[in-house]
Amino acid sequence: MKSKLYKEEELLEILKDKYKECQTYNMEATDEEVNERYNHSIGVKNACLQINEFFNLGLNKDMLIEMGLLHDYSKFLTVDDYKKLLQKYPSATDENYLTYSSKVHHALLGDLALKEELGITDSTILNAIKYHSTGSKDPDIYAEVLMLADYTEETREGDSFKNARSILYESNDPINIKKALCYILSSKIKHIKARGFSLVNETYYAYLKYKDYLDNPLDRCKQILRAIDHNLVKDIYIYDVRDRSPLYDYVIVTTAISNKSKDAVISYLRAEFDLRNVEEGEMWTLVDLNDCILHVFTADARSEYNIDRILSGANRIEI
Repeated sequence: MKSKLYKEEELLEILKDKYKECQTYNMEATDEEVNERYNHSIGVKNACLQINEFFNLGLNKDMLIEMGLLHDYSKFLTVDDYKKLLQKYPSATDENYLTYSSKVHHALLGDLALKEELGITDSTILNAIKYHSTGSKDPDIYAEVLMLADYTEETREGDSFKNARSILYESNDPINIKKALCYILSSKIKHIKARGFSLVNETYYAYLKYKDYLDNPLDRCKQILRAIDHNLVKDIYIYDVRDRSPLYDYVIVTTAISNKSKDAVISYLRAEFDLRNVEEGEMWTLVDLNDCILHVFTADARSEYNIDRILSGANRIEI
């Protein structure tokens, strides 16, 4: 193990120098990309500290700073650079690494570059960095915090990043760490499969480790509502039908602002869920989300079908 951790000022200079070096031979390392990645790294460092404080984890702040700032140290290495690392450390790597999405190469091989170039040998820091993109089947709390910070830091824009932040910071109950990781891994798996890349085994096993934390029908309802929270629907009612149906637990009934917004709801849901059973009419849509059923009606159709009267015997809940 290194005798001491780098100081934050040293780490910032190390990162700048590494990215400048990569710019001399990697055409993809443009000034814009480098600046964005540098700012992202600072954001991840800040998020690591924020998560530690929010959940009162009591982790070593200097370690959080080091792994946060250096997690993307190898981001601008080239395929040739990665191949050299694979050849030099064959026993420490997976021969399939280069078949995975290029977005994870910097993580899976980043620990080797840090060990070789900066002399970092702290296994806690190296493992956290190695698996910050893919997840790990046996992570410690530092690895969990880094993966969360990488996905939820404030410069990340988009619905999936926003949803992960909402889940993570819903309260300071540590269970939200597990729930957010489950959501992040599920989102990553869908993204990887949609683009035809090989799934890293660690990602699959990590998801299995966390999936039960979000496998709660009421949490699924919350996730559905977050996905469609784009001013597309109104008059949202959630009915508890667990004592009325053996097939599902909750029914969500909504009124679409317009036909276009009804269609947009499905688009947002497809981005978050693997929709296998969607039934559509001219003025209504029914989505089967396993334990939850979502009805999206136009105002006239909701009145005509009178679904709320049909469900009037069920307990209506607030989320």
